Amino acid sequence: MTSPEKFTFPQNSSEKGENTKQQQVETGQETHEVLKFQERTPFDNKVDHLDTHDEIELPTDEERAKMDHDLKEFNTIFAESDIDYYIDGGLIVSMMRGEYMRTHKDIDISVARDDLEKLDKLLLSKNYGLFRVYPKNPNDPRSVNVFERMSGEDLHSGEEEFLMIASINEQGKINDDTRLNFMDVHVIETKKTQKGFSGVELPQEWFRPRDVIFRGQKFKIAHPAILAYIKLHRKRPYDQTDLHNLAETDELSSVDIDAIERAIEQEFENNTTAVSNIIKRVAPNITQDSTAEDVFDALMQDKDVADRIKKEEDKERVHKLAELITRQDDKSSENIIRVVIDAAGVEAEVSEQREKLSTLRQRVSNVEKIKEIKDNLEK
Repeated sequence: MTSPEKFTFPQNSSEKGENTKQQQVETGQETHEVLKFQERTPFDNKVDHLDTHDEIELPTDEERAKMDHDLKEFNTIFAESDIDYYIDGGLIVSMMRGEYMRTHKDIDISVARDDLEKLDKLLLSKNYGLFRVYPKNPNDPRSVNVFERMSGEDLHSGEEEFLMIASINEQGKINDDTRLNFMDVHVIETKKTQKGFSGVELPQEWFRPRDVIFRGQKFKIAHPAILAYIKLHRKRPYDQTDLHNLAETDELSSVDIDAIERAIEQEFENNTTAVSNIIKRVAPNITQDSTAEDVFDALMQDKDVADRIKKEEDKERVHKLAELITRQDDKSSENIIRVVIDAAGVEAEVSEQREKLSTLRQRVSNVEKIKEIKDNLEK
């Protein structure tokens, strides 16, 4: 599972944004020429009531109307398809509660890997396209985003990192004036175990869709446990509000909480083991006389460390870690492991998640007790 942080949505094409390279995309009996690459300027697509307050305000009538429109348009695309998909993200909390609990910025969906090519053909018939999105320069926070149109071959390669559905015109150029636009796509691995953060294996039942009737329409939505699991890793105020509202749905059970707890504890074990294994391999190359640059070189020569370097800031973190190790009087493997685990915030992170999960468990338990009392009274 990728990082819970998302790319910012695009707004306007850059002046040099369109690459004239074309590709053939087939749908039914037709073949379309579409732009393979487009560059677009990122922007913060924040919605009122989000990101700023601990207490989230209810959406306005105008915001409800827009969300209703988006869901109706969504169903015009997916309602008659046989694609293995479901809606995920905070929107499903509102759908389970039967009313909009807050303003939702967009619609996120999860799709089975085997159905990605089928999804692409469906989208093209509805004037949408499937894109891989990534910053042109990963080391520049102001870099434009590249929208790379995915082909059947691309979709089978399994190399996508962040997929997005965008509205396109007949030439394949991304539209800005379509209301339902820029939907995040997450890939479900149906032929192998679905992995969570830190490589944790997650229960298969978490990736089976559930049916719900919302605002007079039928939708497929994600299992509440996978949403709770992801929200526990996030720190935005409205993620915590979503967890509170999720507990009130009566859809999340104590059994789900137990499974989430096992996943979080396994993450902690995986992270501490990964750190320990790296340091045990690197420690023999670190002496009392090693400089920070010596320690940095020793760390960077480890394959697991090198594989984690994606941006310049990742390399800078390794530099800081090397300096920290150099300052230690005790350079034994055991002490370096302790120092690195503390510096990486592994224990602090799991402690925060345990606290959030404890609160969620209590709320779910209270809802279950109330439901049990009501059921007994109705007998």
